[in-house]
Amino acid sequence: MLALFVAGVGEVKATDENKQYLSFKTEDYCAATWDASTNTFTWGLGGANAAWTFMAAEGISGDLSGWKRMHLHVSDFTNASAQQLTVVFTMNNGSWPPSGPTKKFVVSPDASGDIDIQLEGVSWGNCDITKIQDLTIYGCTRDDPSKNASVKVTDAYYISEGGPVNQTVSIAVGNKTRSFRLYVPKDCQPGAPLVIAMHGASGNMDNQTPRFNEIADTAKFVIAYPQGEQIYFPVFGGYTTGWDASGEDNADAAFLRAIIDNLVDNYQIDRRRVYCCGFSNGGMNTYAMANVCSDVFAAFASISGFPLNEFHLRHTGKRPVPFLHIHGKADDFVRYRLMPTIVDEMVARMGANPVPVKTGISGKYNKSVYQAMDGSFPFIYYEIDGMGHNDFTTNTEDGNSTLTMWKFFRQYTLDTPRDTTLKWMPRIETEGFSPKSHGWTVNSGTTLLSFGLGAKTDANQNVYHSLQLTTGHYKLSFRADGEAGKNVGVKLTRYQTSKVVIDTTVQVGEDVTLFFDIENDDFGQYKIVFTRENTTDAITISDIELRTASDEEMTGIRSVDCSAQTHDRYYTLEGLQVSRPLKGIYIKNGKKVVIK
Repeated sequence: MLALFVAGVGEVKATDENKQYLSFKTEDYCAATWDASTNTFTWGLGGANAAWTFMAAEGISGDLSGWKRMHLHVSDFTNASAQQLTVVFTMNNGSWPPSGPTKKFVVSPDASGDIDIQLEGVSWGNCDITKIQDLTIYGCTRDDPSKNASVKVTDAYYISEGGPVNQTVSIAVGNKTRSFRLYVPKDCQPGAPLVIAMHGASGNMDNQTPRFNEIADTAKFVIAYPQGEQIYFPVFGGYTTGWDASGEDNADAAFLRAIIDNLVDNYQIDRRRVYCCGFSNGGMNTYAMANVCSDVFAAFASISGFPLNEFHLRHTGKRPVPFLHIHGKADDFVRYRLMPTIVDEMVARMGANPVPVKTGISGKYNKSVYQAMDGSFPFIYYEIDGMGHNDFTTNTEDGNSTLTMWKFFRQYTLDTPRDTTLKWMPRIETEGFSPKSHGWTVNSGTTLLSFGLGAKTDANQNVYHSLQLTTGHYKLSFRADGEAGKNVGVKLTRYQTSKVVIDTTVQVGEDVTLFFDIENDDFGQYKIVFTRENTTDAITISDIELRTASDEEMTGIRSVDCSAQTHDRYYTLEGLQVSRPLKGIYIKNGKKVVIK
């Protein structure tokens, strides 16, 4: 069995009965306070409404049918000789503050100060214990109405059986408290996988979407449905709940990491088998997490969401990742017609085979599997007939889109072999692949190849082909074949600043590797161009790939033959001649030269 600790207090034990600790809070409008430093509940005079004299248990809502009893230890009553507390469970009726049917327990401590409330085997009337919205504790009548009353409450917990758990958990993330909905199926064991599933814009954690609970009941994995924050969406012209899917390491990324840490500590989930998915804006954030948390999640899936508009960054992460995408052909909100560009970008990032294996059922779906190659992972794309902007479909081969996601997830762990140096490998030479149809310019004048010619328009919603790189050491490798003695120009330029990162010339007939740095302020989108000296030069570029380079590779100086014929020429540390040296370290006349 697993144990949950709201607010992460206490020791976890895998037993048939679990002691699960409570923490408390009060609201500004209450005539009550909870002092966590002294464990003291005070009620009476303060607050905007003297009638509201309660403290609330944090993060308690949902299905509490697994609770057997609740325990409090109390002492030091002041101005309250009745020494009573009223514990109230309130059913969810969709209102706030809660106003649904209630179950009340009026309790007093025994001689030792203990209060035990039996929850199993009692009548709950019209209060449905599987739909609890709130648990509150009220103070008793004050002896002197002109003064506050108080009691010290310690060792507060409930005893539960082994699940299911379906309730809200609140955790500290930096200087904020954030919440997620936790679902744990009955008899789920320590070492279970975790799926983090993110709602769309204007949604919330109680939507529990994408819908994994039924799948988890059978497969026995834990699900966390995080709550997004209020953020500004230009498309809506205002603020609503959602995710800052910027592609950068931000507060939402920290939140998801904190959820994982909490459930590792409190549920012993398997950190190697944590998966990320989302619907709509949650799907956009799934792509963002594939950027910044590729070393945290073992696999990713999105339904009806991809990076666009202000969330268009799709840069390379720390490693290739397995990714599955499901999209409705009738989705004109997150536009289906833009998906081919997203597929191209992700397939190149994964280093997958760009010519897919296609299957499908007429009237239901088309499935494209871009197969993993050496050291890479697959990208799988479902195009769903008759589906608009939705979080679920029965039109997959499993008859259930979340089951399709789960079957994909369960194949992978963080230990699955992969090439962590691989950043971008378009494989344009693959038989059956037409680079021109996938964002490349081919044999146009003196341009042999170029990639990254894109710009935002209203029609493309900021979705266009680009090469996006983060800070780090890189090496660009390729093969140039053609007539001996011919040269190929190679240029890598950043969009926003037109900063040139690579500008060099290499000879045909060589396997080429060029090293370069992306510095902190150079994060962004890049254009790569291969040129020839004459439009008639027949040259083929193949085996293009970008990888991370080690510190040793960046600093290692290779042998360069500087004969009289090479007088005053500049060479890179890899021995390649440079026509226009930029900032960096070069070799000139057999000596190291630093250009600043």
